Amino acid sequence: MPVLFTQPDPSKPDRGKLVFCQGRKGEGLQAQRFIKTDRLQKRGAFIQLSKTGKKVHSRYFLALFFHNSLSQPRLGVTASRKVGNAVKRNRIKRLVREFFRTQGKTFPIGGVDIHVIAKREVVDQASDRIFSSLHDLFGKIAGRSGD
Repeated sequence: MPVLFTQPDPSKPDRGKLVFCQGRKGEGLQAQRFIKTDRLQKRGAFIQLSKTGKKVHSRYFLALFFHNSLSQPRLGVTASRKVGNAVKRNRIKRLVREFFRTQGKTFPIGGVDIHVIAKREVVDQASDRIFSSLHDLFGKIAGRSGD
């Protein structure tokens, strides 16, 4: 079954056009998704991380991490109301998930649960600065995950 996705249309800069991707769902595109097994979902997991996790800071984020029994990393993201309104918080969470989906698994961190908490200063930053801060953060996690 073909899969639909949006691709930029140069003739209409404000909109993209739908493009058919041949092949079945799960071939190629599935590997790029942020699926449930990549997420921290239960409140207990977040509480466990806050009690036993190690902390690392970057300019715009705080991360708590701890080894899990799985072979892959999992991510949880928090942006409190101190960060901004719902639109701003959701943008930050989307960017963190996007970074983790595209680049986070390239770091040698193995089976680690990571809880990323946004700081207030992140709100007005461009996405490239946010990605740079996340790159630093995940580098620190990779360096300390062997401890």
